Amino acid sequence: MALAREASRTSSSTDAPSPVDLSPVDLSPVDLSSRDLSSVEDLRALVEQLAGVAIAPTDTEVIAQIEALERVKAASAAAQAVLTVALAQSRGMVRSESGRRAASLGSEIGLARRSGPHAGRRQLELADALLHDLPHTLDALARGDISEERAAVIATETRDLAPELRREVDRTLDSSFVALGDTQLRDLVRRVVYRLDAEGADERWSRARERRRVTVRSLGDGTSRVSAIVAEEHAAAIARALDRAGDEARNAGDERSRDQVKADTVVRRITGLDTASPVPVVVDLVVSAETLLGDSDEPGSIPGLGVVPASICRSLTAQASAAARAELRRLFAVPGDGDLVAMDSQSRLFPPALAELIRLRDGSTCRSPWCSAPIRQIDHVTPARSGGPTSADNGQGLCVTCNLVKEEPGWLSWPSTSDGPHQVTTLTPAHHVHGSTSPPMPVATAALADGSRAELYLAQLILAA
Repeated sequence: MALAREASRTSSSTDAPSPVDLSPVDLSPVDLSSRDLSSVEDLRALVEQLAGVAIAPTDTEVIAQIEALERVKAASAAAQAVLTVALAQSRGMVRSESGRRAASLGSEIGLARRSGPHAGRRQLELADALLHDLPHTLDALARGDISEERAAVIATETRDLAPELRREVDRTLDSSFVALGDTQLRDLVRRVVYRLDAEGADERWSRARERRRVTVRSLGDGTSRVSAIVAEEHAAAIARALDRAGDEARNAGDERSRDQVKADTVVRRITGLDTASPVPVVVDLVVSAETLLGDSDEPGSIPGLGVVPASICRSLTAQASAAARAELRRLFAVPGDGDLVAMDSQSRLFPPALAELIRLRDGSTCRSPWCSAPIRQIDHVTPARSGGPTSADNGQGLCVTCNLVKEEPGWLSWPSTSDGPHQVTTLTPAHHVHGSTSPPMPVATAALADGSRAELYLAQLILAA
Protein backbone atom coordinates (compact mmCIF):
# COMPACT_ATOMS: atom_id res chain seq x y z
CA MET A 1 0.00 0.00 0.00
CA ALA A 2 2.96 2.32 0.58
CA LEU A 3 3.78 1.83 -3.10
CA ALA A 4 0.32 3.01 -4.13
CA ARG A 5 0.64 6.13 -1.98
CA GLU A 6 4.02 7.03 -3.47
CA ALA A 7 2.80 6.49 -7.03
CA SER A 8 -0.36 8.51 -6.44
CA ARG A 9 1.60 11.35 -4.88
CA THR A 10 3.96 11.47 -7.84
CA SER A 11 1.15 11.24 -10.40
CA SER A 12 -0.70 14.16 -8.87
CA SER A 13 2.31 16.41 -9.35
CA THR A 14 2.19 16.30 -13.16
CA ASP A 15 -0.32 17.24 -15.84
CA ALA A 16 0.67 14.32 -18.05
CA PRO A 17 -1.74 11.35 -18.13
CA SER A 18 -0.74 8.44 -15.94
CA PRO A 19 -1.50 5.44 -18.18
CA VAL A 20 1.14 4.51 -20.73
CA ASP A 21 -0.10 4.99 -24.31
CA LEU A 22 1.50 4.51 -27.72
CA SER A 23 2.53 8.10 -28.35
CA PRO A 24 6.03 8.54 -29.80
CA VAL A 25 7.23 10.43 -26.74
CA ASP A 26 5.90 9.48 -23.33
CA LEU A 27 7.51 10.88 -20.21
CA SER A 28 4.46 10.39 -18.01
CA PRO A 29 4.68 8.16 -14.95
CA VAL A 30 3.13 4.71 -15.04
CA ASP A 31 -0.12 4.40 -13.08
CA LEU A 32 0.78 2.05 -10.24
CA SER A 33 -2.00 3.03 -7.85
CA SER A 34 -4.06 -0.09 -8.59
CA ARG A 35 -1.26 -2.47 -7.62
CA ASP A 36 -1.46 -3.91 -4.14
CA LEU A 37 1.96 -5.27 -3.31
CA SER A 38 2.74 -7.02 -0.06
CA SER A 39 4.26 -5.14 2.85
CA VAL A 40 7.88 -5.59 3.86
CA GLU A 41 6.70 -7.78 6.74
CA ASP A 42 4.72 -10.02 4.37
CA LEU A 43 7.71 -10.39 2.06
CA ARG A 44 10.04 -11.25 4.94
CA ALA A 45 7.54 -13.84 6.13
CA LEU A 46 7.55 -15.33 2.62
CA VAL A 47 11.35 -15.55 2.72
CA GLU A 48 11.17 -17.40 6.04
CA GLN A 49 8.51 -19.73 4.65
CA LEU A 50 10.62 -20.56 1.60
CA ALA A 51 13.69 -21.16 3.78
CA GLY A 52 11.78 -23.96 5.50
CA VAL A 53 10.22 -25.54 2.43
CA ALA A 54 9.39 -29.22 2.91
CA ILE A 55 10.60 -31.79 0.39
CA ALA A 56 7.67 -33.40 -1.43
CA PRO A 57 7.30 -37.21 -1.13
CA THR A 58 7.67 -38.00 -4.87
CA ASP A 59 10.12 -36.97 -7.58
CA THR A 60 7.24 -35.64 -9.67
CA GLU A 61 6.19 -33.30 -6.89
CA VAL A 62 9.78 -32.24 -6.19
CA ILE A 63 10.19 -31.21 -9.83
CA ALA A 64 6.88 -29.33 -9.55
CA GLN A 65 8.22 -27.53 -6.45
CA ILE A 66 11.39 -26.51 -8.29
CA GLU A 67 9.32 -25.22 -11.21
CA ALA A 68 7.01 -23.29 -8.88
CA LEU A 69 9.99 -21.70 -7.11
CA GLU A 70 11.38 -20.64 -10.49
CA ARG A 71 8.08 -18.88 -11.12
CA VAL A 72 8.37 -17.25 -7.70
CA LYS A 73 11.81 -15.89 -8.67
CA ALA A 74 10.41 -14.46 -11.91
CA ALA A 75 7.38 -12.96 -10.19
CA SER A 76 9.70 -11.40 -7.60
CA ALA A 77 11.72 -9.82 -10.41
CA ALA A 78 8.52 -8.36 -11.89
CA ALA A 79 7.56 -6.94 -8.50
CA GLN A 80 11.05 -5.46 -8.14
CA ALA A 81 10.61 -3.77 -11.52
CA VAL A 82 7.34 -2.18 -10.36
CA LEU A 83 8.93 -0.98 -7.12
CA THR A 84 11.98 0.35 -8.97
CA VAL A 85 9.84 2.50 -11.29
CA ALA A 86 7.78 3.71 -8.33
CA LEU A 87 10.98 4.78 -6.56
CA ALA A 88 12.22 6.59 -9.66
CA GLN A 89 8.90 8.41 -9.98
CA SER A 90 8.91 9.38 -6.31
CA ARG A 91 12.33 11.00 -6.89
CA GLY A 92 10.85 13.05 -9.75
CA MET A 93 12.88 11.32 -12.45
CA VAL A 94 11.70 11.28 -16.07
CA ARG A 95 12.11 8.50 -18.59
CA SER A 96 15.56 7.83 -20.03
CA GLU A 97 17.09 10.31 -17.61
CA SER A 98 20.86 10.08 -17.45
CA GLY A 99 23.46 11.87 -15.40
CA ARG A 100 24.39 11.83 -11.76
CA ARG A 101 20.87 11.57 -10.34
CA ALA A 102 20.22 8.42 -12.36
CA ALA A 103 23.63 7.06 -11.34
CA SER A 104 22.80 7.73 -7.68
CA LEU A 105 19.51 5.85 -7.89
CA GLY A 106 21.18 3.04 -9.83
CA SER A 107 23.70 2.66 -7.01
CA GLU A 108 20.89 2.49 -4.44
CA ILE A 109 19.10 -0.16 -6.49
CA GLY A 110 22.35 -2.09 -6.81
CA LEU A 111 22.94 -2.06 -3.06
CA ALA A 112 19.37 -3.20 -2.40
CA ARG A 113 19.81 -6.07 -4.87
CA ARG A 114 23.29 -7.04 -3.64
CA SER A 115 24.96 -5.97 -6.89
CA GLY A 116 27.26 -3.20 -8.07
CA PRO A 117 26.22 0.24 -9.36
CA HIS A 118 26.46 -0.73 -13.02
CA ALA A 119 24.18 -3.72 -12.49
CA GLY A 120 21.84 -1.48 -10.50
CA ARG A 121 21.70 0.99 -13.38
CA ARG A 122 20.90 -1.85 -15.81
CA GLN A 123 18.13 -3.05 -13.50
CA LEU A 124 16.74 0.49 -13.38
CA GLU A 125 16.75 0.66 -17.18
CA LEU A 126 15.14 -2.80 -17.45
CA ALA A 127 12.37 -1.83 -15.05
CA ASP A 128 11.73 1.37 -16.99
CA ALA A 129 11.49 -0.58 -20.26
CA LEU A 130 9.19 -3.25 -18.84
CA LEU A 131 6.76 -0.81 -17.25
CA HIS A 132 6.61 1.66 -20.13
CA ASP A 133 7.29 -0.21 -23.37
CA LEU A 134 7.17 -3.97 -22.79
CA PRO A 135 3.93 -4.70 -20.90
CA HIS A 136 3.45 -8.14 -22.48
CA THR A 137 6.97 -9.10 -21.50
CA LEU A 138 6.31 -7.82 -17.98
CA ASP A 139 3.13 -9.89 -17.77
CA ALA A 140 5.03 -13.01 -18.85
CA LEU A 141 7.64 -12.28 -16.18
CA ALA A 142 4.99 -11.73 -13.50
CA ARG A 143 3.33 -15.06 -14.40
CA GLY A 144 6.69 -16.80 -14.14
CA ASP A 145 6.66 -17.84 -17.81
CA ILE A 146 10.07 -16.25 -18.45
CA SER A 147 13.05 -15.39 -16.28
CA GLU A 148 14.41 -11.92 -15.61
CA GLU A 149 17.36 -12.80 -17.84
CA ARG A 150 15.02 -13.55 -20.77
CA ALA A 151 13.13 -10.31 -20.17
CA ALA A 152 16.49 -8.52 -20.24
CA VAL A 153 17.24 -10.11 -23.63
CA ILE A 154 14.08 -8.56 -25.09
CA ALA A 155 14.80 -5.19 -23.48
CA THR A 156 18.42 -5.18 -24.67
CA GLU A 157 17.61 -6.11 -28.26
CA THR A 158 14.97 -3.36 -28.50
CA ARG A 159 16.72 -0.61 -26.53
CA ASP A 160 17.69 1.44 -29.61
CA LEU A 161 14.15 1.53 -31.00
CA ALA A 162 11.74 4.42 -30.67
CA PRO A 163 9.11 3.74 -27.96
CA GLU A 164 6.27 3.00 -30.41
CA LEU A 165 8.41 0.47 -32.33
CA ARG A 166 9.53 -1.13 -29.09
CA ARG A 167 5.90 -1.64 -28.10
CA GLU A 168 5.17 -3.06 -31.54
CA VAL A 169 7.91 -5.67 -31.04
CA ASP A 170 6.44 -6.49 -27.64
CA ARG A 171 3.00 -7.01 -29.21
CA THR A 172 4.42 -9.02 -32.11
CA LEU A 173 6.06 -11.66 -29.91
CA ASP A 174 3.48 -14.41 -29.44
CA SER A 175 3.24 -16.79 -26.51
CA SER A 176 5.64 -19.27 -28.13
CA PHE A 177 8.64 -17.10 -27.20
CA VAL A 178 8.41 -18.25 -23.57
CA ALA A 179 9.74 -21.68 -24.61
CA LEU A 180 12.86 -20.32 -26.32
CA GLY A 181 16.39 -20.29 -24.95
CA ASP A 182 18.52 -17.16 -24.78
CA THR A 183 20.10 -17.53 -28.23
CA GLN A 184 16.84 -18.47 -29.95
CA LEU A 185 14.99 -15.62 -28.25
CA ARG A 186 17.71 -13.13 -29.17
CA ASP A 187 17.58 -14.21 -32.82
CA LEU A 188 13.78 -14.00 -32.88
CA VAL A 189 13.72 -10.48 -31.42
CA ARG A 190 16.46 -9.30 -33.79
CA ARG A 191 14.52 -10.67 -36.75
CA VAL A 192 11.43 -8.72 -35.70
CA VAL A 193 13.48 -5.57 -35.01
CA TYR A 194 15.22 -5.70 -38.39
CA ARG A 195 11.89 -6.19 -40.14
CA LEU A 196 10.19 -3.29 -38.36
CA ASP A 197 13.15 -0.90 -38.55
CA ALA A 198 15.36 -1.91 -41.45
CA GLU A 199 16.57 1.66 -41.90
CA GLY A 200 17.86 1.90 -38.35
CA ALA A 201 19.69 -1.43 -38.44
CA ASP A 202 22.79 -0.02 -40.16
CA GLU A 203 23.01 2.83 -37.67
CA ARG A 204 22.72 0.42 -34.74
CA TRP A 205 25.47 -1.75 -36.19
CA SER A 206 27.72 1.30 -36.50
CA ARG A 207 27.05 2.35 -32.90
CA ALA A 208 27.69 -1.18 -31.68
CA ARG A 209 31.10 -1.19 -33.33
CA GLU A 210 31.97 2.02 -31.52
CA ARG A 211 31.58 0.09 -28.26
CA ARG A 212 34.43 -2.32 -29.08
CA ARG A 213 36.65 -3.03 -26.08
CA VAL A 214 38.70 -5.63 -24.21
CA THR A 215 38.05 -6.76 -20.64
CA VAL A 216 39.96 -9.04 -18.27
CA ARG A 217 38.29 -10.94 -15.41
CA SER A 218 39.89 -13.36 -12.96
CA LEU A 219 38.42 -16.87 -12.90
CA GLY A 220 40.45 -18.01 -9.90
CA ASP A 221 42.91 -20.94 -9.77
CA GLY A 222 45.49 -18.92 -11.68
CA THR A 223 43.48 -18.21 -14.83
CA SER A 224 41.66 -15.19 -16.24
CA ARG A 225 39.20 -14.59 -19.04
CA VAL A 226 40.21 -12.07 -21.71
CA SER A 227 37.15 -10.93 -23.69
CA ALA A 228 37.17 -8.71 -26.76
CA ILE A 229 34.25 -7.01 -28.50
CA VAL A 230 35.32 -6.45 -32.10
CA ALA A 231 33.74 -6.12 -35.53
CA GLU A 232 32.09 -9.34 -36.68
CA GLU A 233 34.36 -9.78 -39.70
CA HIS A 234 37.41 -9.33 -37.48
CA ALA A 235 36.06 -11.92 -35.05
CA ALA A 236 35.63 -14.36 -37.93
CA ALA A 237 39.23 -13.74 -39.05
CA ILE A 238 40.50 -14.26 -35.49
CA ALA A 239 38.58 -17.53 -35.20
CA ARG A 240 39.96 -18.83 -38.50
CA ALA A 241 43.54 -17.88 -37.59
CA LEU A 242 43.31 -19.58 -34.20
CA ASP A 243 41.72 -22.69 -35.70
CA ARG A 244 44.54 -22.86 -38.24
CA ALA A 245 47.19 -22.47 -35.50
CA GLY A 246 45.55 -25.22 -33.46
CA ASP A 247 45.35 -27.60 -36.42
CA GLU A 248 48.96 -26.97 -37.49
CA ALA A 249 50.31 -27.56 -33.99
CA ARG A 250 48.35 -30.79 -33.54
CA ASN A 251 49.40 -32.07 -36.97
CA ALA A 252 53.03 -31.37 -36.04
CA GLY A 253 52.70 -33.60 -32.98
CA ASP A 254 52.26 -30.88 -30.34
CA GLU A 255 51.14 -32.50 -27.08
CA ARG A 256 48.96 -29.55 -26.11
CA SER A 257 45.25 -29.73 -26.79
CA ARG A 258 43.83 -27.71 -29.67
CA ASP A 259 42.23 -25.23 -27.25
CA GLN A 260 45.49 -24.85 -25.31
CA VAL A 261 47.35 -24.06 -28.52
CA LYS A 262 44.75 -21.45 -29.45
CA ALA A 263 44.99 -19.80 -26.00
CA ASP A 264 48.80 -19.77 -26.13
CA THR A 265 48.66 -18.33 -29.65
CA VAL A 266 46.57 -15.40 -28.39
CA VAL A 267 49.14 -14.66 -25.67
CA ARG A 268 52.10 -14.97 -28.05
CA ARG A 269 50.64 -12.82 -30.80
CA ILE A 270 49.53 -10.04 -28.45
CA THR A 271 52.57 -9.93 -26.15
CA GLY A 272 55.28 -11.45 -28.35
CA LEU A 273 56.08 -13.88 -25.54
CA ASP A 274 56.14 -17.62 -25.32
CA THR A 275 53.77 -18.75 -22.54
CA ALA A 276 56.61 -20.66 -20.86
CA SER A 277 58.76 -17.52 -20.54
CA PRO A 278 58.77 -15.12 -17.57
CA VAL A 279 56.59 -12.08 -18.10
CA PRO A 280 58.65 -8.84 -18.39
CA VAL A 281 55.89 -6.53 -17.20
CA VAL A 282 55.10 -5.11 -13.78
CA VAL A 283 52.84 -7.38 -11.72
CA ASP A 284 52.16 -6.60 -8.06
CA LEU A 285 52.38 -9.75 -5.96
CA VAL A 286 51.44 -9.14 -2.32
CA VAL A 287 52.89 -11.88 -0.13
CA SER A 288 54.19 -12.23 3.42
CA ALA A 289 57.89 -12.57 4.18
CA GLU A 290 57.21 -15.95 5.86
CA THR A 291 55.65 -17.31 2.69
CA LEU A 292 58.61 -16.21 0.56
CA LEU A 293 61.00 -17.88 3.03
CA GLY A 294 58.98 -21.10 3.00
CA ASP A 295 57.98 -20.78 6.66
CA SER A 296 54.28 -20.34 5.90
CA ASP A 297 51.68 -21.47 3.38
CA GLU A 298 49.68 -18.24 3.73
CA PRO A 299 48.45 -17.38 0.20
CA GLY A 300 49.45 -14.15 -1.49
CA SER A 301 47.44 -12.07 -3.91
CA ILE A 302 47.73 -10.21 -7.20
CA PRO A 303 45.63 -7.05 -6.73
CA GLY A 304 42.76 -7.00 -9.16
CA LEU A 305 43.09 -10.68 -10.07
CA GLY A 306 42.78 -12.67 -6.87
CA VAL A 307 44.40 -15.04 -4.39
CA VAL A 308 47.56 -16.95 -5.33
CA PRO A 309 48.69 -20.17 -3.54
CA ALA A 310 51.90 -19.89 -1.50
CA SER A 311 53.85 -22.30 -3.73
CA ILE A 312 52.93 -20.29 -6.83
CA CYS A 313 54.02 -17.07 -5.08
CA ARG A 314 57.44 -18.58 -4.40
CA SER A 315 57.68 -19.88 -7.97
CA LEU A 316 56.74 -16.54 -9.53
CA THR A 317 59.22 -14.69 -7.30
CA ALA A 318 61.99 -17.16 -8.10
CA GLN A 319 61.37 -16.85 -11.86
CA ALA A 320 61.34 -13.07 -11.72
CA SER A 321 64.45 -12.96 -9.51
CA ALA A 322 66.34 -15.29 -11.85
CA ALA A 323 65.52 -12.98 -14.73
CA ALA A 324 66.52 -9.90 -12.67
CA ARG A 325 62.99 -8.60 -12.98
CA ALA A 326 61.85 -8.79 -9.35
CA GLU A 327 61.48 -5.76 -7.11
CA LEU A 328 60.56 -6.33 -3.46
CA ARG A 329 58.75 -3.56 -1.61
CA ARG A 330 57.98 -3.67 2.10
CA LEU A 331 54.35 -3.12 3.01
CA PHE A 332 54.05 -3.35 6.79
CA ALA A 333 50.87 -5.00 8.03
CA VAL A 334 49.64 -5.58 11.56
CA PRO A 335 49.73 -9.38 12.02
CA GLY A 336 46.73 -9.41 14.35
CA ASP A 337 44.26 -8.35 11.68
CA GLY A 338 46.17 -8.14 8.40
CA ASP A 339 45.51 -4.43 7.89
CA LEU A 340 48.18 -2.25 6.33
CA VAL A 341 49.80 0.33 8.61
CA ALA A 342 48.34 3.81 8.08
CA MET A 343 50.23 6.62 6.40
CA ASP A 344 49.28 10.26 6.80
CA SER A 345 49.68 13.31 4.59
CA GLN A 346 49.03 17.02 4.98
CA SER A 347 47.97 17.30 1.33
CA ARG A 348 44.35 17.11 0.15
CA LEU A 349 45.57 15.01 -2.76
CA PHE A 350 46.78 11.49 -2.01
CA PRO A 351 50.53 11.22 -2.71
CA PRO A 352 51.47 8.39 -5.09
CA ALA A 353 52.94 6.17 -2.35
CA LEU A 354 49.88 6.56 -0.11
CA ALA A 355 47.51 6.04 -3.02
CA GLU A 356 49.39 2.86 -3.97
CA LEU A 357 49.20 1.59 -0.39
CA ILE A 358 45.42 2.14 -0.35
CA ARG A 359 45.04 0.43 -3.73
CA LEU A 360 46.96 -2.61 -2.52
CA ARG A 361 45.07 -2.66 0.79
CA ASP A 362 41.71 -2.56 -0.99
CA GLY A 363 42.73 -5.28 -3.43
CA SER A 364 42.39 -3.12 -6.57
CA THR A 365 38.60 -3.62 -6.52
CA CYS A 366 36.12 -0.85 -5.74
CA ARG A 367 35.29 -0.72 -2.04
CA SER A 368 31.55 -0.19 -2.54
CA PRO A 369 29.61 -3.29 -1.43
CA TRP A 370 28.99 -5.77 -4.28
CA CYS A 371 30.81 -3.59 -6.82
CA SER A 372 33.42 -5.59 -8.74
CA ALA A 373 34.72 -2.75 -10.93
CA PRO A 374 38.45 -1.97 -10.74
CA ILE A 375 39.67 0.93 -8.61
CA ARG A 376 40.11 4.05 -10.72
CA GLN A 377 40.25 6.80 -8.08
CA ILE A 378 41.61 7.13 -4.53
CA ASP A 379 39.52 9.58 -2.54
CA HIS A 380 38.55 10.64 0.96
CA VAL A 381 35.86 8.72 2.86
CA THR A 382 34.99 11.85 4.84
CA PRO A 383 35.50 14.66 2.29
CA ALA A 384 38.44 17.00 2.79
CA ARG A 385 36.03 19.95 2.62
CA SER A 386 34.34 18.48 5.72
CA GLY A 387 37.61 18.17 7.61
CA GLY A 388 38.50 14.64 6.53
CA PRO A 389 42.27 14.01 6.67
CA THR A 390 44.35 12.71 3.78
CA SER A 391 45.31 9.40 5.38
CA ALA A 392 45.07 5.67 4.83
CA ASP A 393 42.27 5.44 7.41
CA ASN A 394 40.25 8.11 5.60
CA GLY A 395 41.09 6.90 2.10
CA GLN A 396 39.41 4.31 -0.07
CA GLY A 397 39.69 3.06 -3.62
CA LEU A 398 36.56 3.45 -5.75
CA CYS A 399 35.49 3.07 -9.35
CA VAL A 400 34.55 6.26 -11.20
CA THR A 401 30.80 5.71 -10.79
CA CYS A 402 30.88 5.04 -7.04
CA ASN A 403 33.19 8.00 -6.44
CA LEU A 404 30.79 10.32 -8.27
CA VAL A 405 27.71 8.88 -6.59
CA LYS A 406 29.04 9.40 -3.06
CA GLU A 407 29.07 13.16 -3.76
CA GLU A 408 25.35 13.20 -4.56
CA PRO A 409 22.82 14.58 -2.03
CA GLY A 410 21.75 12.06 0.58
CA TRP A 411 24.92 9.94 0.54
CA LEU A 412 27.15 9.88 3.63
CA SER A 413 30.22 7.75 4.39
CA TRP A 414 32.58 7.51 7.35
CA PRO A 415 35.53 5.26 8.29
CA SER A 416 35.56 3.05 11.37
CA THR A 417 37.81 4.10 14.23
CA SER A 418 38.05 0.61 15.76
CA ASP A 419 40.99 -1.76 15.50
CA GLY A 420 40.98 -4.39 12.80
CA PRO A 421 40.66 -4.30 9.01
CA HIS A 422 39.75 -1.00 7.42
CA GLN A 423 36.00 -0.42 7.46
CA VAL A 424 33.75 2.13 5.76
CA THR A 425 30.07 2.66 6.55
CA THR A 426 27.75 4.22 3.96
CA LEU A 427 24.28 5.74 4.45
CA THR A 428 22.12 5.94 1.31
CA PRO A 429 19.44 8.56 0.49
CA ALA A 430 16.80 5.98 1.49
CA HIS A 431 18.46 5.72 4.94
CA HIS A 432 19.81 2.21 4.43
CA VAL A 433 23.21 1.45 5.96
CA HIS A 434 25.88 -0.68 4.24
CA GLY A 435 29.35 -1.64 5.43
CA SER A 436 32.56 -2.38 3.53
CA THR A 437 35.65 -4.14 4.94
CA SER A 438 39.04 -4.26 3.24
CA PRO A 439 40.31 -7.75 2.37
CA PRO A 440 42.92 -9.17 4.77
CA MET A 441 46.56 -8.86 3.80
CA PRO A 442 48.57 -12.09 3.45
CA VAL A 443 50.50 -12.06 6.75
CA ALA A 444 51.43 -15.21 8.63
CA THR A 445 50.53 -14.99 12.30
CA ALA A 446 50.45 -18.56 13.61
CA ALA A 447 53.81 -18.31 15.36
CA LEU A 448 52.92 -14.94 16.88
CA ALA A 449 49.31 -15.56 17.83
CA ASP A 450 49.83 -15.19 21.59
CA GLY A 451 51.28 -11.67 21.49
CA SER A 452 49.53 -8.37 22.03
CA ARG A 453 48.77 -6.12 19.05
CA ALA A 454 51.83 -3.97 19.84
CA GLU A 455 54.05 -7.05 20.26
CA LEU A 456 52.80 -8.56 17.02
CA TYR A 457 53.43 -5.30 15.18
CA LEU A 458 56.95 -4.99 16.63
CA ALA A 459 57.74 -8.60 15.76
CA GLN A 460 56.66 -8.06 12.18
CA LEU A 461 58.83 -4.94 11.87
CA ILE A 462 61.84 -6.86 13.21
CA LEU A 463 61.14 -9.72 10.80
CA ALA A 464 60.96 -7.34 7.84
CA ALA A 465 64.08 -5.38 8.81
